[in-house]
Amino acid sequence: MHRRIAVRLLEDPRVLEAARWRVEEWNRTGSVASHYAIAWRRLLRQSQEEIARLIANGGEEARALRQVTPFAGVVPPRERWRI
Repeated sequence: MHRRIAVRLLEDPRVLEAARWRVEEWNRTGSVASHYAIAWRRLLRQSQEEIARLIANGGEEARALRQVTPFAGVVPPRERWRI
């Protein structure tokens, strides 16, 4: 799923803007464990290319972060079902 999100991220800068906004909401409301919000905030400060590379990789840190993602809703339902 995050491989497809990585493609969308590179195609549309609004995807990154929305993810950054969502992480700030997490911080404001405390709706997500702080270690996830902090890690995502740090990651989302990087370039779109670097973020795309990191979210799509199979490493342990990327897998952990994908458990709580600010990219919810980026991939439409029909495409998610196909994936």
